Amino acid sequence: DFFAQFEKRMLSTGKIDREDLKTCLLDWGIQTSFHYLDTIIDMCDVSRVGLIDLNEFLEVLRGPLSDRREGILQDVYQALDTQKERVVSMEEVKKNFSGEAHPLVTIGGMTHADALDHMLKYFEVKGKLPPKLTFEKFRNYYADLSATIDDDYYFEDILRGNW
Repeated sequence: DFFAQFEKRMLSTGKIDREDLKTCLLDWGIQTSFHYLDTIIDMCDVSRVGLIDLNEFLEVLRGPLSDRREGILQDVYQALDTQKERVVSMEEVKKNFSGEAHPLVTIGGMTHADALDHMLKYFEVKGKLPPKLTFEKFRNYYADLSATIDDDYYFEDILRGNW
């Protein structure tokens, strides 16, 4: 998988250089001209040191969240943050995530437990689940999902149906 390749090639800084990114994309079967790829990479390399952060790269590819979707994400996260600490324990995440509205659960391609495992895997850092979930990590997970969903109401149904 692309992200596993990306993670393998990441430096100790949590970033990848442009040549390794090009290799990951080509290995993953993304055939594009180097000129186009360089344009995307230049958009991601905001510090201009030749290193690219995975989240910055994905944000460029997926584009910004609409204000409506951003608001929905904040509402759901704030409801999870019952202690008002601006972080949510992973135990709370596990307890409150139902998975019933996950697109792959609704079509029978995955179970509720599989959906939870899939999401928790996204939150792992170097193979370990952190004890707390920040809004940024929560937002990034759903921003990735958002990029695959055209309809704001469907996105809201998925989000609220899972929490």
